[in-house]
Amino acid sequence: MRKLRVLWLPTDEGGCGWHRVRIWDKAINRLGIAESLVMQPGESEEDAKKAIDYADVIVGRLNTFEYIRLIKQTWPNKVVVFDWDDNTLETKPSNPSYQNFGVRDVWAEVKDVRETDYYKKASIGTRMKIDEMGMIPLWVTGITPGFNRFVNLEQHTNLIWCLQACNLATSPTPVLTAMWDKHAEQSAVVSNCLDLSYYPDVEVKLKREKGEIRIGWSGGSSHSADWKSIMPTLRKLAKKHPIKLVVAGSYFPENFTDIEIEHHPWAKWEAHPYRMKLLDLDFAIIPLADDTSFNDFKSELKMMEFAALKVPMIVKDQLPYSPYIEGNAIGYKTPQDLEGAIERLIKNPGQKDMVKSAYKWVSEKRNVDLLAPDLIKLYASLLPEKTREKIQTEPIEESK
Repeated sequence: MRKLRVLWLPTDEGGCGWHRVRIWDKAINRLGIAESLVMQPGESEEDAKKAIDYADVIVGRLNTFEYIRLIKQTWPNKVVVFDWDDNTLETKPSNPSYQNFGVRDVWAEVKDVRETDYYKKASIGTRMKIDEMGMIPLWVTGITPGFNRFVNLEQHTNLIWCLQACNLATSPTPVLTAMWDKHAEQSAVVSNCLDLSYYPDVEVKLKREKGEIRIGWSGGSSHSADWKSIMPTLRKLAKKHPIKLVVAGSYFPENFTDIEIEHHPWAKWEAHPYRMKLLDLDFAIIPLADDTSFNDFKSELKMMEFAALKVPMIVKDQLPYSPYIEGNAIGYKTPQDLEGAIERLIKNPGQKDMVKSAYKWVSEKRNVDLLAPDLIKLYASLLPEKTREKIQTEPIEESK
């Protein structure tokens, strides 16, 4: 009997690379349940071929499309798993991600359209169209700069090809996995998980201005519309209470007006939980815009992170968070709900029972050390029976 051999194709250094690849690789090796290796970008052709030959299961994402295509052409019997965690097939033009995933020109009304550089440089035919409509393509307005629908369409084609060509398609949510079912031979949910050893169980007390209320959030650039949806409520409450928004990661100065902000840039993902703990947050807000066509397919990762940090949460009561709110967070649907929830946490900080419940949820249901063995069993199930019979999916004790 031997261990399963898993090869992860090169991944990014950001949150997706961490949560969908590196955190699993580290846990698998730490637990000794398989041989796991993340291929590095720029690996020599000889070393890459050796790694592919040696692996039982190869896991790739959309950024490794060329690797996946080459593997399927050169090693047609290799088991390849395709993992993708966003519904980029249906991104709306109002989402900043449309720049990278939109596949059609969408036009928008613009004041003084004839004064725009786009109009002045356009062909006569395009100018006639602009004159008639009073609009210009949405990406020109700056909402989605650099939009190239031909490049984006190629990405869509590559995504569907990977879903159809690979042995298994995975995503972190049932909703997104159901979307992959339309194209994939086989699909499965592989939830986002946390390595709780990165989340320090320490109490931090910063020196504050008198009465300061520190409200936290962390996230990427696609969440600008989420914050825009709650700023009127926060501005209203900021007139009554000494609120300070403590934001880690992306920052939207156009939305954060008339309210005090403390911004912290991204840290490396290994350091991110510790840095968040040091911010001494009273509670966190996890907002979502009402347009849920993109958000429905996201995961509950933000809830998981604040649960592991033992920070009370106010969360928009809609997918992807709604199944996990009861007992673990305060949900809101309307601005009035949000205002009431913030007032509640200002008057009654701590919320020990809620924090305890949320931590129990994340430590039992989203703990990578508990779920990594299931992932290895899932990958092993994809192998031919003769190969599978040789695989040990439990830890193998090393001989002394």
